[in-house]
Amino acid sequence: AFFFPYQKIISFNEICAPILIPTKIYLISNSIMNSLCIPKMGFHLYCMNNCIKYAYFLPLKHGISHGISSNYSGIGYKFMRINLYLVTKKNFFLLDKFN
Repeated sequence: AFFFPYQKIISFNEICAPILIPTKIYLISNSIMNSLCIPKMGFHLYCMNNCIKYAYFLPLKHGISHGISSNYSGIGYKFMRINLYLVTKKNFFLLDKFN
């Protein structure tokens, strides 16, 4: 799950980020190893047991990127696909209007 604390939104398997604004992504693990990879953005995070890892990225173009979230918690979890939607700042902050 992905949390957007300022917008009070929880999203599953989808991330929406504004372009030209630095964005920080946290990867948290309480019991198992987690991995998040979004090749188009050029990062791959690993997080071990009881750790918190983070990465910054700065999207320059709007569009859709695809990634994979994988962990060692059972059958099917290694095939979790992530969609990263990169939108303009105006469209990103319209998310507040839906709450």
